[in-house]
Amino acid sequence: EWIEQGHYFFERDFYRAAAECYKNGGDEKLFAKASAYEAERAGRYGEAARYFDGLGDRERAAPNYERAGEFDKALPLWEALGNRERAFHCRIEVLKREGKYAEAGRLYLGRKSYQDALACFGKAGDFAAMAEIYLRPLRKVREAAACFEQASNHLAAARLYRRLKSYDKAADLFFRGGDLKIAEILWKKTGRASQLLAL
Repeated sequence: EWIEQGHYFFERDFYRAAAECYKNGGDEKLFAKASAYEAERAGRYGEAARYFDGLGDRERAAPNYERAGEFDKALPLWEALGNRERAFHCRIEVLKREGKYAEAGRLYLGRKSYQDALACFGKAGDFAAMAEIYLRPLRKVREAAACFEQASNHLAAARLYRRLKSYDKAADLFFRGGDLKIAEILWKKTGRASQLLAL
C-alpha cells in the first residue's frame, strides 16, 4: 500500500511525499530515486548526484555533479557515457582547481580555442606560450612582442618590435639581449647615438 501510494505521488512529481511513502514501505531503491528527483528539483545538485550515482543512473548523476561543481566526480561519468565535450569541460575545470593552468591552456590550444588558452597561460605566467599564440595563429605581432618581453626573451621581442618599426624599443631590447651590433645600428637610425656611450 505504501509503495503504491509512493508511485501515485511520484507520477505526479510530488517527490518528497513519494520518498516518505517508499521509506515507510521499506523500499530503499525507490526512496533513493524519489529523493534524487526531489534534491534535483530543489537545486541540491550534489545530493541529487550522489543518489543518482548510487542508483547507477550516470545520465542523471553526471550533470548534477557538474552543476554542483564536483567536476572530478562528473568527469569519469561523462567519459563512461562517451560525452567528450562535457568530459573536456570537466577536465579543464579540474585542472584549473588544481592550479594547473598551463596544462589547461595546452588542452584549449589543442582545440584551437586560443582566447581560453591565452587566459590559462596568463594565469600560469607562461608568457612565452602566450607570445607563440599571438604570433602564429592570431598574427598579433605587438601582443606577441610584449609577451616575449615579459618572458625575458629579449631578442625575440626585439625582432618583432623592429618589424613593427618601434626602433627605440627594439634597440633597447637588442642591447639587453646582448646583440650590441644591431642595437648600435638602430640607435643611430633613431638619432639616439648617445646610447652608444653605454656600449
